[in-house]
Amino acid sequence: MIEAVGLTKRYGRTVAVDNLSFTVKPGRVTGFLGPNGAGKSTTMRMILGLDRPDAGRVLIDGRPYRELDRPLRTVGALLDAKWVHPNRSARAHLQWLAKSNALPARRVDEVLELVGLSGVAGRRAGGFSLGMAQRLGIAAALLGDPEILLFDEPVNGLDPEGILWIRQFMRRLAAEGRTVFVSSHLLSEMALTAEDLVVVGRGRLIAQCSTAEFVDNASESSVRVRSPQLDRLRTALLHKGFTVHTEPTAEGNALVVSAATSDQVGEIAAAQGVVLHELSPQRGSLEEAFMQLTSDSVQYRTDVSPVAGDGAAQNDRLVPAGK
Repeated sequence: MIEAVGLTKRYGRTVAVDNLSFTVKPGRVTGFLGPNGAGKSTTMRMILGLDRPDAGRVLIDGRPYRELDRPLRTVGALLDAKWVHPNRSARAHLQWLAKSNALPARRVDEVLELVGLSGVAGRRAGGFSLGMAQRLGIAAALLGDPEILLFDEPVNGLDPEGILWIRQFMRRLAAEGRTVFVSSHLLSEMALTAEDLVVVGRGRLIAQCSTAEFVDNASESSVRVRSPQLDRLRTALLHKGFTVHTEPTAEGNALVVSAATSDQVGEIAAAQGVVLHELSPQRGSLEEAFMQLTSDSVQYRTDVSPVAGDGAAQNDRLVPAGK
């Protein structure tokens, strides 16, 4: 388990992490989300003892990272896939790490096989693509067979097969009872991978809850309904005070009923004798929920405005948020 209590880190006048507290529990994949500049990387560095907090503490199974005798046996981490010496082979890099923590030499070949790098184990790491470097970083994190794993943007550079592999792999690690803490900007991937979320903005905690709760709390429930008697149903729904709008579909028009449940819409349709061809609840996406709840914490926004002399063209400019 990872427990952060009141973590604060300043760089000059800039507060990177501001009184941040959260818990990452074993047996689940926990996503660590936030806009650029939210303090995610700094927080992960403090968890691993690479940065010293100005206030607060972070414990790994009840102890600071610096007190772990053989840290790779307790915590595995991938923060920067390209930190490997470019002239070392993948195998030599892992052998050096294994010796530093008194790990058996056979473990090197085991993790190389696990991440699919056995065939290139003798190649220099400097010649690896970003995807291959990511796999090598994951192999290093797994070397000590740790109970706690931290990954910062682990799918960067991976092809679709690699993304599917790491998603399934992280969920399998959590199913084994391990603590898996992963930071990513790919919200669509986090929606498929993370069961819990820690969401931060400007160094502060915005939310800690399950992924489902985060989406539900930030988005309004709605129901999509199709019927050959759509006008009659629309009239009945409006009479009951619901907000309704029409949505084109491949099968014809549908109604989307805001702030409603399937039970409510179905009962109204039944009372009016309306035949239904579709009655489906609509949930917001993780991306929509994230954008809504972190809108006040974005450091830079894209300002889209017409280019002078061309009202149809658009000009993207990065401007500080709030300007």
